[in-house]
Amino acid sequence: MTIANKAEADAGRYLSTWVREAGFTDLRVTSSTWQFSTEADRAWWGGLWADRVRLSAFADQALSLGASTQAELESIAEAFLSWSSTNDATFTIPHGEVVATR
Repeated sequence: MTIANKAEADAGRYLSTWVREAGFTDLRVTSSTWQFSTEADRAWWGGLWADRVRLSAFADQALSLGASTQAELESIAEAFLSWSSTNDATFTIPHGEVVATR
């Protein structure tokens, strides 16, 4: 779906290159993470994605492009909810970051 949206799924690996191509020379490349492991965080993240998979433009696009069926989206949403209610579950998202000056 990233191609259909004219986006780059692997943007992180190109970030420094794009910043340099934009004319920046002094780059500081760092990273941070989001971590969802508490009961409240899992409930929020799992519920957010269950809703997104079922009810958002993401769902509409997945169906219209034939990337998924309604039954598959329901199954994915249920998996997010099941994951969110598991005590030992955790979800980590790494973020690449660049601070640069010209």
